[in-house]
Amino acid sequence: MGSSYAFPVLATSDAAEALAVARRLLLLAENRHLTTVDGQVRAADEAALRRLAAVVPEGSDYLAEAPPLTLEVPEGIAEGTFEEAFVGALGDAPAWLRWDVGAWPAGPFGFRDTEYSGVQIAFNSRDLYFAPPPPGGESHMLSVCVGMRDLARARWIAEQTGLEVLGEPVQSL
Repeated sequence: MGSSYAFPVLATSDAAEALAVARRLLLLAENRHLTTVDGQVRAADEAALRRLAAVVPEGSDYLAEAPPLTLEVPEGIAEGTFEEAFVGALGDAPAWLRWDVGAWPAGPFGFRDTEYSGVQIAFNSRDLYFAPPPPGGESHMLSVCVGMRDLARARWIAEQTGLEVLGEPVQSL
């Protein structure tokens, strides 16, 4: 996705809800057949790591068993192939999934965003850098990714699905 910025549009304690709303956002993307997903998870123990690796295509090839115990979700996996199982197996491990979409539509801007288009969810974290969620707060953060601080486009995309931008952007990975 290049150097995109992630604008938060949903904070929730329900990981399945975050995934369902992400799917609604993904329906807006042009060239949807080009959408791919990648991600990462940090597991508390080896059993949790192996449980998650079992649901990711080729997941066992992307394990780091030295601390921190991590699983890389390789780039280029087709959207819709494992995400529900991943969320179901996640538990309280901090993780993220990021969908790189073909393009956001032109909308009122007169041009499509083809380079920085995406959606990401930070699970059990505030962002893709594993910042802990606020104590007693919402543990999953869904964000819309757009180009260099393109707040107007982020707002427009969010509004198409009844959402709004909740705060300042974070640079995506």
